[in-house]
Amino acid sequence: MSNDMGSKVKRAGTVILSFILLSMLINAVQGAPIAVSFADTVDEMLVDEDQDGLAEYLRLNVGITVYVPGSYGLYGKIDDGSSVATLEPVPLDIGTHILEVDFPGSDLTTIEREGRYAVHLELYSTDASVESVYLDLTTEGTYSPSMFESPEGGAFTTVSIVGEDVVILSREMEIRVNRTLPKLTYSYSGPASMGSRGAIEYREVIAFDDTDGDGMWNPSVDIKRLGADLDDVDWNLMTDFSSGYEIALYGIVPLRVVGTATATSYMRLTFMFHSGALSPEGDSQKFDIEMELIQPLEADHIAIMHTLKDLSGDQTIGETDGYGDDPYALTLNRGGKVQTIYSWGDLIEVGKGELEGESSAYTWYDLRDDEADIYFSYPLVNNTLIIFHDPVIGIDPDNRPHPGEDDDFLGDNPVILLGGLLIGGLIVGATFYTKLKGGKRHLQGGD
Repeated sequence: MSNDMGSKVKRAGTVILSFILLSMLINAVQGAPIAVSFADTVDEMLVDEDQDGLAEYLRLNVGITVYVPGSYGLYGKIDDGSSVATLEPVPLDIGTHILEVDFPGSDLTTIEREGRYAVHLELYSTDASVESVYLDLTTEGTYSPSMFESPEGGAFTTVSIVGEDVVILSREMEIRVNRTLPKLTYSYSGPASMGSRGAIEYREVIAFDDTDGDGMWNPSVDIKRLGADLDDVDWNLMTDFSSGYEIALYGIVPLRVVGTATATSYMRLTFMFHSGALSPEGDSQKFDIEMELIQPLEADHIAIMHTLKDLSGDQTIGETDGYGDDPYALTLNRGGKVQTIYSWGDLIEVGKGELEGESSAYTWYDLRDDEADIYFSYPLVNNTLIIFHDPVIGIDPDNRPHPGEDDDFLGDNPVILLGGLLIGGLIVGATFYTKLKGGKRHLQGGD
């Protein structure tokens, strides 16, 4: 009996070893080696910086194994985003490392229950060709909101790379900069993000002669000289997390003759985000739009068209009399309350080899319920080659929705309540009928 058992174990070991070797061979053939993975070690501890008995952070010490040297960061969330923590990318050599992520107590005090936390971790690389790896776990310890307090000062901003986005997360606001498209999304931070999310997507560049002299692109009057669809541009990302954050999404835009595929000039278009332009409260972010032409254009204006959209499904777009120092602004509103803001001014900086002085842009928009097409038009005078503009995105902290605000929706809606009762009755009746018939059914669930 023991010999038979030993033979079975050997055969099982041979099968497992063969499977491992086959997997390694497949990965080698496909050219997709594993660059990094989670190790078996995840330790947790409370961090009480002022020794007053309340923790400012729940810290996870996460073990990882690096197979390909590079810069790696860690992103984590508790209970589907009630608390978020990030470790900005750090350069790591081959081997095993321990990465620390701190979940702030200010978030954990809002989790109004006692128990173990469900944690989702994402290990990512700054190299877009390296796929992220994921780990889901449950804390060993049991925690309650009374065990935590806000960190000293309350300032908390992190940057991470999550999927296709670079995520800037402050106490008040979440910003996502797409790594492959000129698109950014923004919302409240935390659980309120899903109901307040908006997006700005930069779509088209138009170089034109302003025939009627109003500074605005009017296809029925003005003459379009060159154009570019920004979806067709190869976009690149540069990041610097050595001091705060600096994020630049840039692409070389071919300006094509109208009606042809011929590019007669090129422009470098850059969208820049840096930590110095984040408001101290973390509720607004100024960012830069920079156009660099390689040669003067045979046109007297160049415009960039972009679209503001609601991504939550129940926000409407409204107008307001500016925001902060900016005279123009559009808002995303929910239930009559302003959630997020996109604002801009008409003051720009221009120059030839470098920025040399100020000028004015022409701006306008076509407004609909859930989206708006926005145009920034810049005059090309005195052989202008560089244009610099700095709009702002932000949130209204006074109107932040709180979990549970919509809990009474079902109870207050008699149509939905009646529908639920009818469906429940049908299910009970069908179940009773099935039992009477003696039949069996297997219910299969899925996402």
